[in-house]
Amino acid sequence: MSNFLAILFVGIALSMDAFSLSLTFGPLNITKKNIFFFSITTAIFHFFLPLLGLALGNKAISTLPINPNDLLGIILLVLGLKIIYDMFSKEEPTFSLNIFGYLLFAVLVSFDSFTTGIGLPAITTNFFLSSTTFSLTSGFFTFLGCIISKKVSSKLGKKANYLGLTILILLGLYYLCK
Repeated sequence: MSNFLAILFVGIALSMDAFSLSLTFGPLNITKKNIFFFSITTAIFHFFLPLLGLALGNKAISTLPINPNDLLGIILLVLGLKIIYDMFSKEEPTFSLNIFGYLLFAVLVSFDSFTTGIGLPAITTNFFLSSTTFSLTSGFFTFLGCIISKKVSSKLGKKANYLGLTILILLGLYYLCK
């Protein structure tokens, strides 16, 4: 039981990137279909990346040419600048990611799962349970973040846009400085 609790806590910790970023999408009029697809895509990557990390190990980490935190920070800041542009263009900001955008987001917020997979044998030998737990928690927290921000957005109106934008830019800066 304590082994499962350790896996669950690691899963929750791995889900916090996806949760915090999904909080920024509510003010952008994200649809239920987008929320569902967003959550499922993130969950799928949180399932497979720990297993990939387990299989490839430290060799893959040492050969990556860019720090994933830097890449995520740059993408978040660019997304923030696009939202600022949309706010001043007098159009209602909307959520519009294509398949590539969903996949890129899912890979970036799931990369921690890849590195966790490298050390997974120190936690457990039940790798399927670990990946399933990581997947379910990340999908749930992504869904929860989108729903919470959508509800807050409907009550706060334009102020929610500024709040979401502030969170997005702060997250971008955080990842660049991490």
